[in-house]
Amino acid sequence: MGEKMVFFVMSLTGFEKLREFGCEHQIWLNSDLLSKSELVDLRKNGQLLTEFVNRIDPNDQIAVSTAIESIREHHPGEVVWVEH
Repeated sequence: MGEKMVFFVMSLTGFEKLREFGCEHQIWLNSDLLSKSELVDLRKNGQLLTEFVNRIDPNDQIAVSTAIESIREHHPGEVVWVEH
C-alpha cells in the first residue's frame, strides 16, 4: 500500500477532476461545493470526506495556509495535496 495522502479541494471543478481519477484517500472540501445529500451519498459509498465549515477563498493565502495547517493537525505525517 502506498503513502497516505489527503487532498484539499477548493473548487467543484477540482473535485470533479479528482473523481475522474478515482480517489480512495481522504478529501477535505471547501464549504458548499456539494449538497448535503451528495456528501451523504459519497460517504455511504466509502469516500472519506471532510467539509470545511467556512468558505475558503483560494486567493487568500493566509486562509489557505490556515486550512492546510488544520488538515495537517488531523492527519499528521500524511502528504497534503492542495488544488491550485
